[in-house]
Amino acid sequence: MTWLEPHEPPGPGAWVARVRRYAVGRPADVAAFAPLAVLAAFAWTTGTVHLARGILQLAIAPRLAGLATMSAALGLGLLVGVLTLALVPPVRRALATLASTRPAFVDPALTGGVGLVIAAALFVLGMMTGTVSGEGGLLGVYGIFKRPELDLRGPAELALIAVGAAGAQSVARPPRSLGPFPLFVLGVLALAPSVWWCARRARSRPLRAWRRPSSAARRSRS
Repeated sequence: MTWLEPHEPPGPGAWVARVRRYAVGRPADVAAFAPLAVLAAFAWTTGTVHLARGILQLAIAPRLAGLATMSAALGLGLLVGVLTLALVPPVRRALATLASTRPAFVDPALTGGVGLVIAAALFVLGMMTGTVSGEGGLLGVYGIFKRPELDLRGPAELALIAVGAAGAQSVARPPRSLGPFPLFVLGVLALAPSVWWCARRARSRPLRAWRRPSSAARRSRS
């Protein structure tokens, strides 16, 4: 993460400050655009999946299906982008009116965070209500993430590591850092869940001693 952002330590605080600096002089505009952009991206993703499913059900050549899917995705993206920009003025006016009593309504970090929470909640709802074949309504397409062959535990663990690394930048920023002992304790705490999980799996599935197959068994296999 430091390699991606060498100018300042990456972290939630730095990202929020960057968004707020961008909104200086036009907070209502950015505060209205941030949640709309997040929800528009989620809507475009969901609509593209449904369009692709419909196209793939047609009896057409694979190249034509790929071209049609690409064209439909681009067309839907253009439509969603136009609608998003058209919704910015009324949302901006509504936020500006609400900000007269509470200035937090024109904070782009807050409104964008609300958009992210809504999109994540819709994704989880679709994953819970949809089937592994993508059936179950508009959001049911996200039910495919429940398939056991996908096994999203690895990406989820990487996401947790990234969140922890980003949050750690807010606790200790270079050149100030924690001492050797606190770093050692944090390393042990980070490895403890993996050690516990491996030990639990080892107890539930004990290793069996390997035995060389007899000559009769080898002949029967051949």
